[in-house]
Amino acid sequence: MKKLFNSSIAKLFAVAAVMMFAPMTLFAQSFEEDLARAKDGDSDAQIDVGICYFFGRGVEESQEVAFKWFEKSAKQGNIGGQLRVGYCYLYGLGVDIDKKASTKWYRMAAEQGDPEAQYRMGDAYYFGNGVKVDYVESFRWYMLSAEQGYVEGQVNVAYAYRFGEGVDVDYVEAAKWYRMAAEQDDDFAQRIMGDLYVYGEGVDVDFVEAAKWYRMAAEQDNAVAQDKLGMCYLNGDGVKKSQAEAVKWFRLAANQGNPDAQHHLANRYYYGQGVLQSYEEAVKWYMSAAEQGHAYAQGMLGLCYYYGDGVEQDDAQAVMWFGLSAEQGNSFGQYWLGACYEYGTGVEIDYDEMFMWYSRSAAQEYGPAINELGDCYYYGKGIECDLEMAYELYILAAELGEVDAYYNVGYCLVMGKGVEEDYAKGVEMLKVAAENDHEAAKVLLNNLGEVW
Repeated sequence: MKKLFNSSIAKLFAVAAVMMFAPMTLFAQSFEEDLARAKDGDSDAQIDVGICYFFGRGVEESQEVAFKWFEKSAKQGNIGGQLRVGYCYLYGLGVDIDKKASTKWYRMAAEQGDPEAQYRMGDAYYFGNGVKVDYVESFRWYMLSAEQGYVEGQVNVAYAYRFGEGVDVDYVEAAKWYRMAAEQDDDFAQRIMGDLYVYGEGVDVDFVEAAKWYRMAAEQDNAVAQDKLGMCYLNGDGVKKSQAEAVKWFRLAANQGNPDAQHHLANRYYYGQGVLQSYEEAVKWYMSAAEQGHAYAQGMLGLCYYYGDGVEQDDAQAVMWFGLSAEQGNSFGQYWLGACYEYGTGVEIDYDEMFMWYSRSAAQEYGPAINELGDCYYYGKGIECDLEMAYELYILAAELGEVDAYYNVGYCLVMGKGVEEDYAKGVEMLKVAAENDHEAAKVLLNNLGEVW
């Protein structure tokens, strides 16, 4: 996603940052002095007076009056005034929204070489603010800004190269410009640098470098980077594997409302990894992520309701959350929704619905769903019985490591169901299932007199 660098009011009106911590008597004295100079035509003082009115420092707050002073400054060619007028027109601060007027004032400042104004002209052409959308022209303005070292311009130039907007795709150039911004301590660019090293875009794959950049961004409270650094620790990618460190970073990001981190933290509580197992805590974090539309968290929350883990068992709630997950295309949610229709959990038994949801999940190579789809063909549930197709699906599921599928493949081979009988190979598959604590496989092997 493109980073939208719409500077905050506090950044745009930077002088206010100092004023906000000054004594009110100083505001009054400063305002009177600035007002006198502003009335004499001092364009910088006119900006200062505008800022006082904008924030109500030393004078009654009025965005309308603030705008008038910014406009006086802008009309004298003051870049700061032009920027503020452009911003006010863009967001309707003290004046009606007028994107054409906004772009007109940004252009005046940009043509004086101001890098922020050049960046904002890039935004104007990118989003069509008062001008026709033109990615090539947008890129030109972003580049002018970036070449002056303006971080936001550098990030958007990098984005353009990465995704081919207004310029040909060039991952090496994208990495170069992201690095420039990252080296200026921009946390977004640092996080993206981590991604580039993970996926090998414009740089060689290097998990150590990825973790380094994620950490830089994470330490600036970038929630996405905190979550990704947590994943590095969880999987041992570029850092020493540590459940405790993973939990630490997931929690930091989760507390900022990041849904991926909330889901990952919930998983730690659900499975007791890096923390004491607590289904109640798991449900709390699954709920936080699920309510933000996180599809996998919705599926896991459905599972909690299905089994009554950390929450009162509720089939209707389980089906609701499985459904929300499934409708977003999540294979886990689709699988469990299919299971609900198969067994009549929270819904009426409906083999057609069951088959549809298992099929959608299986199409995403979700092993349990492929195995269940094999059962559908084996028993003729929701589809005409086809033992050969069932066997082929069991094979696919087994190749994905699905233990039930190993049993099913073994059974078919031993019994010659859907495939030519091959007792030795069948027993071999049954032993794999048994070694993974598959009870039915153990029973069948015992009945066959096989040692495992």
